Amino acid sequence: VWSYAEYFMVCIYHISATELTRIDALQPRFLSDIGLDEKRAFLEFSCAPLNPRLDIAILGLLHKCNLGRCHPSLSSSFPRDPIPRTPSAIFPPLHDMQLFDLHHFTHFPSLLHNSIFDQIRIYNLLAQSIVARSDVHQFQSELSAVVRKQCLLGNPNWMYCLSCRHVGHVYTIS
Repeated sequence: VWSYAEYFMVCIYHISATELTRIDALQPRFLSDIGLDEKRAFLEFSCAPLNPRLDIAILGLLHKCNLGRCHPSLSSSFPRDPIPRTPSAIFPPLHDMQLFDLHHFTHFPSLLHNSIFDQIRIYNLLAQSIVARSDVHQFQSELSAVVRKQCLLGNPNWMYCLSCRHVGHVYTIS
């Protein structure tokens, strides 16, 4: 069942926040019926909520494009940044596979929200050790470990730690 649902993640990712909330409510309701909360279901049974699954799927697709392992027309939609930002006192060091971020060059950045292009900002914040993975499955496993770590640390927003839909990312994600 999971594989069928995961297949459509890119489509689901682009729906409105209102519709996403309706879909996301299905799993907590089911877990409640069987006596589990989302945190326990994730930590003990690797049953992640929809939001981190969506984010990990999209980041995996971006990584696959960045590695040149998908169709050239798709990869060309997500080119590497020709002038990566250099670290400074304000900006932390970033990985060496930065993708070009359209936010800096559009007059309507709100058009990029809730799209795969918005998730480029999160991809560019990932730690070098994560993006260095040449296997997309290992890359996504590393992302799952990031979410798991945030959950174990008691971060109340653990399920949104890889999400561009929620404000609060001003650090390198490791």
